[in-house]
Order: sequence, then structure tokens, then C-alpha cells
Amino acid sequence: MRATALPGGDLGCNGFTDAASGLGTAAPCALQFQSTAGNFTHEYLVTARLDQNFGDSDRLFVHFRTDHGVQATYTDPISPLFNAVSTQPQYEGQLQENHTFGTSLVNQFILSGSWYSAIFSTSNLAASTQLIPFRVGFAGTAFYPLGRDFNIWPQGRNVSQYGAVDDYKQFSKKMVIERILRENCIQGEQLLSFGDGYVEIENTKDVGGLAVAVASDEANNGSGRFDEWKHRRLAGVGADVVIPDFRDAEALLSCLLATS
Repeated sequence: MRATALPGGDLGCNGFTDAASGLGTAAPCALQFQSTAGNFTHEYLVTARLDQNFGDSDRLFVHFRTDHGVQATYTDPISPLFNAVSTQPQYEGQLQENHTFGTSLVNQFILSGSWYSAIFSTSNLAASTQLIPFRVGFAGTAFYPLGRDFNIWPQGRNVSQYGAVDDYKQFSKKMVIERILRENCIQGEQLLSFGDGYVEIENTKDVGGLAVAVASDEANNGSGRFDEWKHRRLAGVGADVVIPDFRDAEALLSCLLATS
């Protein structure tokens, strides 16, 4: 750093002069220093997710995220011991489990929580206060304060949130179809549905709609072949069209337009 006289022409004396010492006339009362000071901000984030199906009735979802970082809150031009930083770790997670009972009941359990901390202080408060154990401030702008904000460090907050909900709902595909017709102001004959279960196929036909059933061979996924048992079951409840998958879209569309 290089010392220079304060601007203004009075050598930083703010109008004060002393003939004996030469202050204000030959000797400066204050000098200014210019420097380039740096600080360091960094962060990393880790997130993970697990989706697991336990049989046909239970589906589990788990999510975890942690975020760690250091915020350069204040950079002091006098000494890096006076720099203020904030370490800010955060943890959050959620667990969700859905259990279905037949075709019309489902239970959803959600457990979630988070914890966050943001504490502001010098990186080494003991070393900072050993250098100067108090805060020094000056009137005007000639001098820069020392030990800035020592009187309020450390400060910050720790925040915790958590909650759980267990929701038991009754629903049916029939209710969904009725809602679609009602909210879109259409008749059953204008409804086109796709499904791989006999319930939605049957409900669609009950209102006069066009039902496309998907009878995929799930044991050989992607084979393009029918599951013959599904084919018979879905056709038996009135499916207008039964397909193994959606790979032949043009033929399916032509069939649907001809059927409608």
C-alpha cells in the first residue's frame, strides 16, 4: 500500500494548523492508503432422489438436498482479520409414500423437513479481537473505522421447518370422467380415452365415449406383442380398439377417425 495526502489541500487537518509542529501547513494530519483487497465466496450443492415401487400398491419417493457455502459478507481494506463471512449450510428432505386400496382408495403420507443456518462473523473472531479488542470509529470521512461491526458479531439465524401429513382419499375413474365432461361442457359421445385397465374402459363406454385399450405384453416390454389375457379382458368390457402399444400411430389415427 502507498500513503498519500488526503485530497482538499489542508493535508487532512480539516482547517487545523499548528505552527510549532507544522500540522496543516507542512505536515499532514492524516494520510490515506489505497489497496486492492479480496475475499472468497464459494458453494457446493448435493441432491439425491430415490423412487421405489413395492409391488402394485406401494410407491415410495425420497428426496434429499444439502447446500453448503461461505458468503463474503464484508471485505475490510485494513486487514483480512476484519473480514466478515457467513457460513450457510442448508439441509432439506422429503419422504412420500402412496398406498392404493383397490381402484377407488389411496392413502398418501408425506414427511418433510429443512434446516438452515446463516451466522455472520469474522472468520476468526478470537484472532480479530486479539489484534484490536474493540471497535474504533471516527467522525467524518478522513479515517476508516477499525474493528468494524465487532459489537454485533456474531449474529444470524438458525431456521428449522418440519411437517407431516397423512391423507386418505376416495376417488374413482368414473369421477374423473364425469369431471372432464362437466368442466369441458362436452357430451360422453365426444370423449376419447386411452387406458390399460378395464375400469376406465368400462366407464368410458358407460357414457358413450370411444375407448382405446392398451394390452401390452409387459413381460416382454417393447416387443410390440399383445398380452392375450389383457386383450380378451379389455375387449370383453367394450373397448373399441385394442392395441399393443403406440408405435403405429398413423394406423391408429386412421382407425379412430374411421370409427368416429
